[in-house]
Amino acid sequence: SLRPSSDPRVGVAFQPPQNIHLDLGSSYFKVWGSDRGAASGQWFYDTYHARGQPFSRFIAVEVETLNDTTAFQQIPDDLVGVYTLMNVGLTMEEGDKLNTVDMIKRVVKPEDFFVFKLDIDSAPIEEPIVKSLLEDNPDEGGASALIDELMFEHHVNYSPMNGPWDNPQGVGGLHRSYNVFRDLRRKGIRAHSWP
Repeated sequence: SLRPSSDPRVGVAFQPPQNIHLDLGSSYFKVWGSDRGAASGQWFYDTYHARGQPFSRFIAVEVETLNDTTAFQQIPDDLVGVYTLMNVGLTMEEGDKLNTVDMIKRVVKPEDFFVFKLDIDSAPIEEPIVKSLLEDNPDEGGASALIDELMFEHHVNYSPMNGPWDNPQGVGGLHRSYNVFRDLRRKGIRAHSWP
């Protein structure tokens, strides 16, 4: 349904809901070096197009420096003007304009379909984001109410997953991971392990 929004210049305007994807830890869209598995953008694009849900906004966040020309050469034609590359790291610092949860609340409206991928390979950054989602109140403007699907690479100290990360200590075991996903789902977020 259309969302009314008030603009003092024109009065009430109606906007359709959007399909929004936020990819934290995006890398390039199709391939990073020779590793196609490291670039998830193409998978999200293909999967949601096949479901009849093309994205009207595609926000890619990557802290590693990407070449702008390479990044934009890899996106499909219909994402030009829709795709936003933020080549900076987001934070969870209170009041920071790059605060992840605050940005979600600025960009996503309750009517939108919002897919959030969290895979930045840093548990000290990812864990506070998930903790905030688990602790917020969705009935009082919490960001958890805005997330329809979450793809989260939860770092666990459990074979074979403890090998890929430099420092898995303190991130918890498989039992804790099951509990995190269960609790996210109880909040109404369709949470999936990624990849």
